[in-house]
Amino acid sequence: MTGAGRSGRGRHCRHPSGKWAGAWVAATVSNEEQAAVARAAGADLVVNRLNEDVAEIVKARTGNTGVDRIVDVNVKANLDIDIACLAPGGSSVPTR
Repeated sequence: MTGAGRSGRGRHCRHPSGKWAGAWVAATVSNEEQAAVARAAGADLVVNRLNEDVAEIVKARTGNTGVDRIVDVNVKANLDIDIACLAPGGSSVPTR
């Protein structure tokens, strides 16, 4: 499971729910404050989407498989990254 988009106010709530369900959780952030929130919430992987290749890192950490589910606050803006990160048969779930 990966969370794409913001990791700010309220955003971190999805990380514990994924962890409680037994998911491996990756989060994308755009600054160190958001990264700290994501880590504190239990994200297994935190990627700065502004200066790191999200898809490359997610693929590397998943044995080049990708993730089964993406929870995304802005699927339209992140569609290319979502597709690149998804495992075959995976899905992207919009939150708005």
